[in-house]
Amino acid sequence: MKTRLRIVAALLSVCSLVLTTPAVVAQQDNLVQHGTFEVWADGAPVGWDLGIGANNGGDSPKSVARQGEGPSLELSGDASTLAWQSVSQDVPVTAGNSYRLSYVIKTTDVRREVNQYDNCFVGVFQKDRRGQLVSRDFWSSNITEFTPASAVFRAGDNVAVAQVLVFLSKSGTLNVKDISLVELGDADNFDILVDDMNRHYSYFELKGIDWPELTAKYRDRAKAAADTDEFVDVVTDMLAEMKDVHTWVVHDGKRKSKFRSGFDANFNFQVVDRDLDDIQRIGRFGLVGKTEDGLGYVRINTLAGIDDRALREMIGAIEGLFDAPGIIMDLRRNQGGDETIAMKIAAMFIEDEHVYARQQYRATEDHSAFYETPQRVITPRDGSAYTGPIVCLIGPGAVSSGEGFAMMMAAIPHCTTMGLPTRGASGNPAPIKLPNGVDVWYSRWMSLMPDGTPIEDAGVPPDVVVEHGDGDPTWERAREELK
Repeated sequence: MKTRLRIVAALLSVCSLVLTTPAVVAQQDNLVQHGTFEVWADGAPVGWDLGIGANNGGDSPKSVARQGEGPSLELSGDASTLAWQSVSQDVPVTAGNSYRLSYVIKTTDVRREVNQYDNCFVGVFQKDRRGQLVSRDFWSSNITEFTPASAVFRAGDNVAVAQVLVFLSKSGTLNVKDISLVELGDADNFDILVDDMNRHYSYFELKGIDWPELTAKYRDRAKAAADTDEFVDVVTDMLAEMKDVHTWVVHDGKRKSKFRSGFDANFNFQVVDRDLDDIQRIGRFGLVGKTEDGLGYVRINTLAGIDDRALREMIGAIEGLFDAPGIIMDLRRNQGGDETIAMKIAAMFIEDEHVYARQQYRATEDHSAFYETPQRVITPRDGSAYTGPIVCLIGPGAVSSGEGFAMMMAAIPHCTTMGLPTRGASGNPAPIKLPNGVDVWYSRWMSLMPDGTPIEDAGVPPDVVVEHGDGDPTWERAREELK
């Protein structure tokens, strides 16, 4: 996010704002001018603005912006590049309406080198009539053959302009062609949803979902829906059949889902807390304590809604355990949230960088075609690290980013994971914002163990399996392991 904020400031300083009145166009008319990049003048594509989107310490040499194969817009740079060019066009839009941005994209040998910003994307900046940034969306890619892509967005309540933006700020080459932006009609809500999920939903094959059959089952009901509430009811019925906890609907500020993923707990915190001294509770985040024989204990219940104060308090409490002969990290009820919070805690236990997970995104309309983005890595923090033995307790109560946390701990050489597999639900969901004001969230990635094994519906496996029973046998086994 910090990278994006730095780039926003640079882009806004060089991109002009068009404040003309939007023309009345028929639905499906392309609002982007010269989106084929066939015509160039004075070293720039006609109808597009060239600016400097980011600097790596100088104004030159600049990245290259030229006409590429296709024809296409081609951006390229290397380790010597200090000024990275952006290409943008301001398009008048109507506040509250939904739009589909479509384009064809290809990358060649794109990689991040020292001091480069990690960006290779087509995006939309939404701005108000004064030119102030309202929101921004980026759709990154590392697809290596020309491939159609699309994204749906809704113009905010005070938005007047959507700035379509193409940007590369790392070594390699980005080609983009056939950019179009069309306004979507309210009557097409169901088909818009079906098409978008067909292109981006990540688990069709893994879950054995026959998308044409499932959508055909609900299409007539959705088309005949008398109002938005009835439409939401139909969609939540359909999503429930997918059995994915990372699919839901938001309407009128309320989150709605009809699928519930239950689990059998493998913890008994009454037993655990009875064995602890000096318990320090940190709100809903979790707690820290010590056993009578000096072992440290950390329970992280959630990664959602954690502010800086709570994080500092948790980090300080964990540092107070660094003199312990061993530490037990308990993630058995971790409900997920912000995975970067987990990274900051895991960083306290390492002195070297470790890969903990991989992820893939859909590459084409083929449900089995994926491309992989850079591996997820935990890096050491500034300051001392705990390098004594750790046991991390996991189970089906750990879900979503809680499973990412479990994978981080599993990647630490001096940590043993123990208990039962995690829930197996990690979708990195994002919404499609339909013209009728309904937001439908759904899974966008396939989360993988470092060896490439998907965790969806399988979970993160423990190093040591402990079946649950009376009391808390996983807790007892962990204490034995560290004696």
